[in-house]
Amino acid sequence: MSCEPTRNWLMNADAPAAVETVSPEVAAHLDACTACRGLQDNLVKLEREWRGRPLPARAEAAKAAFLDRLQNPPAPVQPARARRHWSATHRWAVAALLFIGVGMGTLLFLPGQEATAHPDVLDQLIDWNLEMSEAPSADRQGLYDNKHASLKKRLDSAKLAPTDRALAEELLQNGSWLAKNEDPVEELNRFSDMADHLLERVNTAAADTGRAGNFARRFRKVNERAIDRNMERVSAITTSDPERQRLINKALKQDADRADQIQNILQNSPDISKKELRKALELNHKRHKKKI
Repeated sequence: MSCEPTRNWLMNADAPAAVETVSPEVAAHLDACTACRGLQDNLVKLEREWRGRPLPARAEAAKAAFLDRLQNPPAPVQPARARRHWSATHRWAVAALLFIGVGMGTLLFLPGQEATAHPDVLDQLIDWNLEMSEAPSADRQGLYDNKHASLKKRLDSAKLAPTDRALAEELLQNGSWLAKNEDPVEELNRFSDMADHLLERVNTAAADTGRAGNFARRFRKVNERAIDRNMERVSAITTSDPERQRLINKALKQDADRADQIQNILQNSPDISKKELRKALELNHKRHKKKI
């Protein structure tokens, strides 16, 4: 199941939160795709915001008048000449659409919301970095050229919190480095620093379980696809260069420290997505049974 049919279902669903009513394929995609899950969260928030708005003061009077007109319709009047005009029903419909549109705009562009204009820009930047890290050096420049301009444009127009923007800018710069380099020791250190930043976000966003869960999923993705892979590559390297050995030892220490941080988060923040962090912790323990 891809993103497009999943998003079509979310946009047309009577209740976007009721994933139990859809096929297992859609539910599985929502569980795996942070972008689609972010859209679902926004739609649920929008519906909650819309339903929570108070009715206009004259709503009951308008309703009573409408029902009275249904029971006692006025005699039809033949107009002197046919002309197009906006009926009361049309005006009410337009007003309702404008009200919903304003509500959606307010919800999507509230300050402090994570990537409100482009809810998946951080995920796209992370995936772009991971794709280049997994690709052979001959293919990296092409992956960079295909997406750099569009990602930069999305980032420039996205409404991000300052800390999120700093992380996104770092991801954009790291992509430029990956396009021209393939050094497993340096890559390990770059993604290790990235994982530290993401795990720190999980901890600082603990009060907001949805936001903390998003960062937990991002952390697990970097941990599985970048750190674990580059740990394997580094384990095959024999080096007498003290600086490279220092970088390897630094990354190993960071990995061990992250295991302790995950344990603390799981114990002190029970509402955060434990599934993502436990998977990352299991992988961390497996890595440290091996010697580099």
